[in-house]
Amino acid sequence: MIGTLVILGLVIPRKIHGDVSNAVNIPNTPLDVLTDNSDKETIIGAISYVAKKYLIDDRPLIKTLECESGFNNEAIGKAGEIGIAQFMPGTWEMWNKERGLTLEIHRVQNQLDMAAWAFKQGYQKHWTCWKMYFSS
Repeated sequence: MIGTLVILGLVIPRKIHGDVSNAVNIPNTPLDVLTDNSDKETIIGAISYVAKKYLIDDRPLIKTLECESGFNNEAIGKAGEIGIAQFMPGTWEMWNKERGLTLEIHRVQNQLDMAAWAFKQGYQKHWTCWKMYFSS
């Protein structure tokens, strides 16, 4: 029983201390090294990590995010898309509710986790770049 509690403690998102927004942090150690200025190789490694977490192929996710933002988490789209995965704020909130989470949209780690989760759910059609490369 104690071992189970320890394992669950590692995978359940935790609140960020001192953050009044009540957002949670996805606690994946390989993602913790990411910053808005991480190099392409580090970002691709992190994408591969979250793809494995959700048991999805990393190649479509990598190609989609490279096309959407050029791996730039500070990217802002013309229609108001935010971050490395170019999430619309409304879509972000809808998927947070679906997951029962309150992830902060501006954190690159959360963007990658949400994008991989969305691909696992079959929601990749929300991305224009995915449709350009992978839709028939």
